[in-house]
Amino acid sequence: MITGQFKRNIFNLIVVICFLCFAGCAGDSAIKKDRALAMQNLGVSLASQGNLRGGLEQLLKAVELDPKRADLHHDLALVYKGLYEYKLSLEHFNKALILKRDFPEAQNNLGTLYVVLQEWDLAIACFQNAANDLLYMTPHFAYHNIGSVYYKQGKYEKAVENYLQAIKYSASYVEAWFDLGCTYEILKRNGDAINAYNTAILHNPDHPAPHFNLGKLYLKLNRIDEGVKELNLAVKADPDGAFATESTKLLANMGQN
Repeated sequence: MITGQFKRNIFNLIVVICFLCFAGCAGDSAIKKDRALAMQNLGVSLASQGNLRGGLEQLLKAVELDPKRADLHHDLALVYKGLYEYKLSLEHFNKALILKRDFPEAQNNLGTLYVVLQEWDLAIACFQNAANDLLYMTPHFAYHNIGSVYYKQGKYEKAVENYLQAIKYSASYVEAWFDLGCTYEILKRNGDAINAYNTAILHNPDHPAPHFNLGKLYLKLNRIDEGVKELNLAVKADPDGAFATESTKLLANMGQN
């Protein structure tokens, strides 16, 4: 006959065994997550150094250990995009957004993939989703990207509107000022273009592109001395690059070399 005390002892033993099993499982899970994080960090580091395939290898190992991490799928999507594996990139961006709906960085970067695929409406929708997220720390990137899509479509007024939105959130965002200048030029708003280029230069005097475009614009407006000055600054800022080459050609044609 099984006594009450014996039953209690059996029950207590079962409880202890279950606890130990749970603790073991929890411990294994924590170890897997730690290993996945280490692999993720290594993968991102390798990818940032240009070793995309090495980064991909580490990220794939990480996602096997911790498959429900949205940021891991996001990192995988970026690496696949860099390797021109657009279908796989899209798959992992979507996985990231399923696992974490409020993920504006993934929305913005998915938008850049749609730009590559020339899916303009989908790209704008993603960028707008990112920009609308009040917790997104860099909405100027999203608005700048929207502006760039409109620019590619020839919708220049809409491009200006969104570049200005980008600048509203980050007044020193040189790329937005530069692209704004380019768009103003197309719209023949030359005074506004000059102001935009000069503002880009103010925030980054060593960026050759605004100097080059401003120099060409001054030459077009017959403001020769100012144009020559800006082209020489473009050469100085980019002595071994394309801007220096093009600036030198223009200066040589003017007899300034």
